[in-house]
Amino acid sequence: MTTPRTGWTISVDTAPMMILALYVRDAADLGPCGHPQLAPLLPGVRYADPHQLTAHAGGVDALREEWELWWHGLCLGGEHAVEQLTPPSFGEFAGSPALRRYLQAHFGSALLWSRERVAEYRQVADTRDALHQHSILRRLVEERELDVDRSARPFRLQIVELPLAEKRAWFVEPDRLLIGHTLLTDEAATREFLEPVLELLV
Repeated sequence: MTTPRTGWTISVDTAPMMILALYVRDAADLGPCGHPQLAPLLPGVRYADPHQLTAHAGGVDALREEWELWWHGLCLGGEHAVEQLTPPSFGEFAGSPALRRYLQAHFGSALLWSRERVAEYRQVADTRDALHQHSILRRLVEERELDVDRSARPFRLQIVELPLAEKRAWFVEPDRLLIGHTLLTDEAATREFLEPVLELLV
């Protein structure tokens, strides 16, 4: 969904590679890690012990560090992100041997799980579009314009919905907001997390 109004755009979508990365985080039970530190996935994923796989590649600590590097790139987007994976070699992670080994062992499960979540998201998103349920975003911008007594400055905000067990948002500067997939169904929660971001952007 895109909402353009005189120079500003808010887009709402999901991010399959982020979902897959979060699957790896939770399946390996890496705990709170990365920046921002997102909530666990919902539904939860089955634990797949990383210790033996990574024992000769730096262990779980190395896996966590390599995952955090991958996650950092995904959050920044663009040229920083590893958005395409090439099994079975996973040459993208030639410098991340622990992550590479873990992906080689569990990529099938991770891909299937993430594809199921993306398919579910697409169905929900289609229903929202039909019911114009994203109108709250336009209203928040218009309310901010009234507060500051001027039109919004040109800005772009990319909202990325992820299947998370927490109804909240994480702002990634300069223009990306990662949110739990149920946040936009709750107007009060949407206001709580989006109003401070729009104060910066509008």
